[in-house]
Amino acid sequence: MKVATAQEMWEIDRLAMAEYHYPGLLLMEQAALAVFRAMLDRFPSGRVGILCGKGNNAGDGWALARLLTLAGTPVSVFSPSAAVNLPPDAETNRQIARALGIKEQPWSALLADPTGLSSC
Repeated sequence: MKVATAQEMWEIDRLAMAEYHYPGLLLMEQAALAVFRAMLDRFPSGRVGILCGKGNNAGDGWALARLLTLAGTPVSVFSPSAAVNLPPDAETNRQIARALGIKEQPWSALLADPTGLSSC
């Protein structure tokens, strides 16, 4: 099996959006769904910790948090800061998750007390 590098994946995403008019939000949703299904198969129960950065991949993480929450799995989302400016599609997924009551915690809280992940 060939595994794409980060640069190759970026190019695949770019081509999907530019050449095939595939929206970024849909790419994020598909990535989140793939991880969601894999997680349900491997980890059928328990709390999940999701680390989101400040780029478009944060949108994948927020979409995953939403899917897990809707399936009844408790999640903790950690990000650089609640005030970080995300790209538009990632911000859309963050706002949807927030509307569902998913809380965002700063990475600094996790660094100060890493036991916060012990229940994940």
